[in-house]
Amino acid sequence: MTTIVTVASGKGGVGKSVAVANLGLALAALGRKVVLADLDVGGSNLSTLFGVFEEGPDLGAFLSREIECLEDAARPIWKNLSLVVGAGETLATANPNWGMKQRLLRHLLKLDAEIVLVDLGAGTGPHALDFFNAGHLRIVVTVPEPTASVDAYRLIKLAAVREAVVRVHSRNPVRRSIERRDFSAAGDLWTLLDSTGASRSDAPAASTPWLLSNRTGGTDAHFQRLHSVAKRFLGCELRSLGRIPEDPWVPDSVRRYLPVVEYRPSAPASRAYRTAAGRLAALVDRADPGREPLLSSDPTPRATPGA
Repeated sequence: MTTIVTVASGKGGVGKSVAVANLGLALAALGRKVVLADLDVGGSNLSTLFGVFEEGPDLGAFLSREIECLEDAARPIWKNLSLVVGAGETLATANPNWGMKQRLLRHLLKLDAEIVLVDLGAGTGPHALDFFNAGHLRIVVTVPEPTASVDAYRLIKLAAVREAVVRVHSRNPVRRSIERRDFSAAGDLWTLLDSTGASRSDAPAASTPWLLSNRTGGTDAHFQRLHSVAKRFLGCELRSLGRIPEDPWVPDSVRRYLPVVEYRPSAPASRAYRTAAGRLAALVDRADPGREPLLSSDPTPRATPGA
């Protein structure tokens, strides 16, 4: 079974795509069959980090149905590692409709891989939240800066609210109430959800993402602050996937179009990425890929396009 791991960030510039590239390569080095999928629609750059500039099938070709199978857009770039290059800059690919998102999710699950690492756009737009919540495992990348911490918390909170919205029928008036209300505690959200008769599954525990702290110093004060506010809202423990130290080899590796784990294996960041990849591999082994991912229901339901 394929395990979908979605990677998001509350704001841009925190090194999310760099983290996806390095985690993917480190997982492949562990013998895991990995596909990286660049779903940062309208702002994709994951291929640049590997020096992949050749023309070929990409996410845009799949979304526009120039190709029918997403597997045809997966380009081998390393042993055990393939890449689905992101879409070009078109209005259609930057704002995919519900049917396009459903079709994309189905095909992500069909990819010939043990792990699909999905690089999402930064922020809390509906597309990013929908695909983030569709992951069997979810990772938030952030840095120890006040604005990044606030935005990471906002992402975690709104992802939980968005997941609740998915479970309420689009014609139920409570759904609009959930969408418009700024919840100060998870209990209020779950109470309102219960009033609709919708299932909340294992929420909030199942919704709690793993945090990857990037460009960190010598303390974990940043994680502890985020843990405190997330616990207050979600009512459960925020979990750390790892801390990647500030390392001059990382920007140097980006300039050379190579993930740092390949470019400088002995660098501090490389060692930290390999440790985080080992933890992620263990989580994949315990994950439940049989869980059906959910996307927000279309406000005007219609037949889903064929696979």
